[in-house]
Amino acid sequence: MPLTAPRISRTITALALALALAVGTTLSAQVVYDEAVDGDLSNSAGAPTAVSVGPGSNIVSGTMINGTDTRDFLTFTIPAGGSLEELTLLVYEDLPSHTFGAVGYHAINAGSTSLNPSFGTANSFLGGNHLFNLLGPGDILPDLAAATTNGTGFTIPLGPGSYSYVIQQTGFNLTGYSLDFVVEDSWTDEGCALAGVNGDPLLDATGFLTAGTPNTLVLSNAAPSAVAGLFFGVASTPVAFKGGLLKPFPFFGPVILNTSASGEIPIPFSLPAGIPVGTELYIQYAIDDDAAVNDVALSNAVRGVTS
Repeated sequence: MPLTAPRISRTITALALALALAVGTTLSAQVVYDEAVDGDLSNSAGAPTAVSVGPGSNIVSGTMINGTDTRDFLTFTIPAGGSLEELTLLVYEDLPSHTFGAVGYHAINAGSTSLNPSFGTANSFLGGNHLFNLLGPGDILPDLAAATTNGTGFTIPLGPGSYSYVIQQTGFNLTGYSLDFVVEDSWTDEGCALAGVNGDPLLDATGFLTAGTPNTLVLSNAAPSAVAGLFFGVASTPVAFKGGLLKPFPFFGPVILNTSASGEIPIPFSLPAGIPVGTELYIQYAIDDDAAVNDVALSNAVRGVTS
């Protein structure tokens, strides 16, 4: 749906308020489930443990052993605007010796329930394969996508929707594992930074741009204790600005903020309701900086698309 003038006004007003009120909010951690802290993951295919995933790293750690804890089942949902880009095997080892680790198995399927891996259920999975120490540390999602052992196969990335994952150990050694479900979000880096006293200021944006969903903007590597203007808009026709390029144009704002003593501004915020799906958002900082061309440094711009 195209943005009319009244829609643009409401969109920018809502975003400005959300950004201004959000400065200083705490950011979230990367570990989303640790059996040592959160308790045993489900051993039931029909009732996997629900794990909340967000943009970036989502680390799950646990243990398994044949008989009493043969399989761990979890389910997660990739929100609109997101995708599963990687599944990184961080740790896979025998415990308590921290040695090689007996060969295990893992599989992924669509939906919020899973199945016990067997010849009879092989084609109910998107992909499954054996799991062992030599696969890590590294991305094992391509191994699953190839469906070498079972499954229908799939294309990376996995898009929005609910998925279930099972990891299995039928050997009699206690096996410890740590996996990172890497989720891409609604934002991309558009470049156009202009260096200052610390080099290029870095603007990092993460989150899913759906109404009420948490997002974060973090400016770093900027001049310390400096005035910074946050420019944003719903289109990008780059224009020359202070010796660099300003991507959000036509722009709204700027919202005037100040960098910390370490040259940072963290702004977690939630997308307001009422912004049409498919709206493009462009955001970029200009920072007072005596070491920059024309005394102004620019961060890279970021682009987000609402979903």
